Amino acid sequence: MIKKLITYSSVLFSMSTLGAYASQVPQIQQTQDTYLIDSGEGYSVYEVSGTDYQTYVSSLQRQMSSAALNVSAQETPDMPSFEDYQVASQKVSTQAYVFDSLVGVMNSDLPYSHKLDILSDYDVTPSDALDQVEIGLLIVDKNQADYQLGNGLALKSAALQNGEVTPLGLCKKKWHDRTKAGSFSLASLTDSYKRGDLNFNVNSGISGNISYELSYKYKTNRCSFNVPYKHSITGFKAKGSLHSNGGSISINGTVIDTTQDMLFDESLLNGGIDKELDFWVGPVRIVWSHEFDLRARLAGGIRIDAQMGLNFDVNGKYQFDFKCDMVGQNNCYNASETVNTFEAKLKNPTLTGGVSVRARVQPEIAAVYTQRAGIYLKGLSPVRLTLDTFLYGYAELWAYYGNACGDGNYDGVNEVIGGAAIDAGVGVAGKFSWRVFSNRKEEPLRIKLLDGWVEKELDGRGEYMAIQKSLYFDELVESDAFLPVVDAPDVILSGDNKVKVAMRSCFPYASQMTYQVKFGDGSVKEVKGSPSGVFVNHTFNDYVSYPITVTALKDSENRRFRAISSTREVIASPDGVTTFNPVYFVTVL
Repeated sequence: MIKKLITYSSVLFSMSTLGAYASQVPQIQQTQDTYLIDSGEGYSVYEVSGTDYQTYVSSLQRQMSSAALNVSAQETPDMPSFEDYQVASQKVSTQAYVFDSLVGVMNSDLPYSHKLDILSDYDVTPSDALDQVEIGLLIVDKNQADYQLGNGLALKSAALQNGEVTPLGLCKKKWHDRTKAGSFSLASLTDSYKRGDLNFNVNSGISGNISYELSYKYKTNRCSFNVPYKHSITGFKAKGSLHSNGGSISINGTVIDTTQDMLFDESLLNGGIDKELDFWVGPVRIVWSHEFDLRARLAGGIRIDAQMGLNFDVNGKYQFDFKCDMVGQNNCYNASETVNTFEAKLKNPTLTGGVSVRARVQPEIAAVYTQRAGIYLKGLSPVRLTLDTFLYGYAELWAYYGNACGDGNYDGVNEVIGGAAIDAGVGVAGKFSWRVFSNRKEEPLRIKLLDGWVEKELDGRGEYMAIQKSLYFDELVESDAFLPVVDAPDVILSGDNKVKVAMRSCFPYASQMTYQVKFGDGSVKEVKGSPSGVFVNHTFNDYVSYPITVTALKDSENRRFRAISSTREVIASPDGVTTFNPVYFVTVL
């Protein structure tokens, strides 16, 4: 190993014009100005003094200056000055450490901080397998090492790779400390998804705020490029408060729907009427065909809608204040944590559910008229126009049972109700469609013959109901399923304002409703709108109690409902809260 070190050292010190030292390889252990003072496993230490030392310093500074000139102007802002690389002039000697392995670095008598700095450049620690790391030949100047480490610069003075000496004292070694802080809010964690015709919704009711602060540091690359090549987390803080204020789980949708299935379809004309007309346009024969078919059909089926919900109120909170300092491989030490135990109390859990069943039978007489334009033959028909109309009667039985139909008496709890009704009537439906080559288009046949008849779409078969009218409607079971409700708070803003009236959520029909609304001050209004709700305007005076009563009279398909009503009492206030002025309050009383 000594012979190998002698050869490497001769290359190194030729940089310092130590010619005599290099030319006396067999007697290298000692010369006048350079001699071996220590040799161990994986390293050797040479004392350099006198003329050899001064020549060595001058040569090293020249090489560092030359290397600095090769760095682009973009990199110069972080470039250390030339003086940073000068070994103190008052020094008259140095010790040159020559290593051929990282094991030698650890075996040497360098200060432990110097050793760790060298190992960090190879991304290893003293506990790693140092003999497996290839480093070539590494030369460390003791004076330069002490100076550079004291000024936050790189430790290594020179490295030998493939017989060439490269000074490395040029590059800075710098850690940058940074802190990232932020916060985020949790506003009632929710989730929903759909599977088939069923909708699933979850609302956890958990909300709160969490703030954090992350401390870290990173090390920039060796030659002032400012590219991080090493990082470490130095600390973490988190503080937060979470609380729960109500939540819900709900499932609703259609379980079965066959109400538009075609149960029977047969022609009444034994194949229908088919006529062809043809004529020539120059050399081209045009075939124009007319087809008519009168059909007897029977549609219908059953539809089941289900709804289930769980509403809960979990009272409690969770607070934490956590701090952690990091050391080593991001291990936490000196951690502090303050936690207020989460106390959960399930308050007033309510379970709602309901099932709605609709059975429908619909006999039809349908007329289908089609025109086709063909070229040469009827089968070559790039253009087709079809008109499909049918007259039908229907009979529908509806039933409901459950407590998912809302709160009809305004006591904060959904009532369990059961309801059933029968509905029968007639309608005319139709559609027209055309096709040019492969492009097909369908449109509804929109006709209104009598006032109050409505347009609907039968989604199941893609046919359009232009006219439908109920001829017979009756509630088989008198229940609150057909009860209208007032959707308004206990306290309402005085002045011009609106309240919402609607049918309960299990109401089975979608036609426009006619509502009668009494405000308790002698004012009565009739409004028309959707069963899902319509807003009614009214002027409310300060600190006056209004018993608002709503009644559902009929719908646009001529269904007339039992004269049942609901009343909700609201109080008008200028600020919308129940802070009464005693003078006004006494006056009202």
